[in-house]
Amino acid sequence: MFFFLEESDSTTKIKKKKTTIKRSIFLKSLQQLIEEDWLNLKKKNIFLLPDHFFSFFTKTFKTSSNSPFSIWDLEEIINAYHNQIELKFGKQWPRVFYFLDEIFVNGAPQEFVLGEQGEILFRLNILFWQPSKYNTYKNIFWKNFFHPLVKFYPRSFFTYQFIKNSFKNHNFFLIYFLNEYTKAIQIKDGAIYKIEYLNFGISNFKQFLRENRLAYIQFLQDDFSGFQNNIVEQILNFTTNTIFNWFKTNFELSPASKIYFISSLTDNRRFNETINNISSKQQLGFILPFKESKKLETFDNVRKWGDIDTLTAINALG
Repeated sequence: MFFFLEESDSTTKIKKKKTTIKRSIFLKSLQQLIEEDWLNLKKKNIFLLPDHFFSFFTKTFKTSSNSPFSIWDLEEIINAYHNQIELKFGKQWPRVFYFLDEIFVNGAPQEFVLGEQGEILFRLNILFWQPSKYNTYKNIFWKNFFHPLVKFYPRSFFTYQFIKNSFKNHNFFLIYFLNEYTKAIQIKDGAIYKIEYLNFGISNFKQFLRENRLAYIQFLQDDFSGFQNNIVEQILNFTTNTIFNWFKTNFELSPASKIYFISSLTDNRRFNETINNISSKQQLGFILPFKESKKLETFDNVRKWGDIDTLTAINALG
């Protein structure tokens, strides 16, 4: 079972999605979800939470081992790095999980470190809870928080892992244009480096349409008369320029930057055309739905591009 949690100023919403993604259910609060005992503790319950609930740390380690490298050797390195982080920031950081990548043994790339001998090089990636969020959700979940079948991940984690592995690119950007806000993530050296938020989302775009007596369903169906087309074009230009100008202000970019734009609106022809036109004028390398997404199993359902976080998570954990 997969759950998406989104926080706003006034409410917490839960979007529940089965592996087949045949139905979605919105609840008023996470507490209601727990109280109604929706968790099926006979199967995995995967919670994809907002990225800012977590902090990502990464460091490359080099060690020599004359005997097979053991799990105890690895745990010693992990615990030492964990303690170093807590000393640096002066607070406890609850660990969510860790993983290794960029592994080399005696100069040759390897898939694993355990059991290897010689000169070992690897990058350690550790995901931590933000301490305040950890305490909040530990109290909400109570005994289920530590249940082995209840797992927590940042919402975009599997998407940027999929892009990194598919393109063999460790440096890129993700822009999420969502209902309530816009989120931009910089991936540097294969890990989250920076996250920024803009209080401007699809709901604002819908409001602009309503203010001009245009219906959102008309936009989705591309059903406008001549003068309405001009108004829609102005709204699209203002929306995309607002996003791009904010993005350029907050991140260092170059014409070679790879930028993946993710939104339910990228299923719309006119929205895509506007993004392409403006990004080319501003010399930004925006990438809309990419061909590698066809490698993902869709489980016999029609997928919206805005569902990419769902799809990559299910493919990774299914």
